[in-house]
Amino acid sequence: MVRAGDPGRAAVVTGELNGANCASVLVLKKGEALLPEYLAAYFNSALGAAYVDSVRYGAAQEQINVSHVVDFMVPVPSIAEQKEILAELHRSAAPGVAMERLLANQSAVLAERRQALITAAVTGQIDVSTASGRGIEE
Repeated sequence: MVRAGDPGRAAVVTGELNGANCASVLVLKKGEALLPEYLAAYFNSALGAAYVDSVRYGAAQEQINVSHVVDFMVPVPSIAEQKEILAELHRSAAPGVAMERLLANQSAVLAERRQALITAAVTGQIDVSTASGRGIEE
């Protein structure tokens, strides 16, 4: 969990990041009753964010104290319920993830076409001196 800068933002640290370190990060040990993905999803939810907002401080760089995080109350449903919650979160996020992928692909195509147009103009493949400029607002 991020402690300073964007307090409360949470992610699961996987095995390949074992030993990694970053300033202003809190490492939460979940115990046996919580799935790490559930705990991260809780802190990234509106309820978790509201909880963090209630204790954050600082003007230039917002942060939270470790002691506040220790006192946070996290709902702990059964592991089966946590898995159901995570599955529902993935299902509801799927259309947004697909849209982000489509937008990234479209952005890449537009950047490629922009570069091709610039190259064509610079190499004389198109005559820019005859362009009317209609429809271009300053």
